Amino acid sequence: MKFTVSQNRQSLIWLALMYAVQGMNYGFYQFSMMVLFIESGADYKELGILSIITLPIAFKFLIAPILDVYYFEWAGKRKTYIISTITLIGFINLYIADKLEIILTNVEIDKILGFGLTITFLTSLMGIGIDGWLV
Repeated sequence: MKFTVSQNRQSLIWLALMYAVQGMNYGFYQFSMMVLFIESGADYKELGILSIITLPIAFKFLIAPILDVYYFEWAGKRKTYIISTITLIGFINLYIADKLEIILTNVEIDKILGFGLTITFLTSLMGIGIDGWLV
């Protein structure tokens, strides 16, 4: 299957946008959230707990074979996970945007840890789909 220059350009733009979405979510929960909690008065023990958020990224190699088996045929192996995870990440981020000030004021690390793990897990699923689509 040959691609034209315009099709390649369009695919590269989509890939760049999806990698940007993936990086923004990961960066927000891994780095920006720590700064926001420091400004809210969290201690270093609580901030250390937030490092657990990176675990789903570390175990992508365990998840990837499962994604090759279970998918929607109408969407394909990769787009099943790209579309579904981007949608879920968007809804979760919209929910968190409304609650973030309260969470930061009360220094509720457990809530952010739950949301962060969920977002990072979905981001790792999306990353597996994007990487597979790229190859």
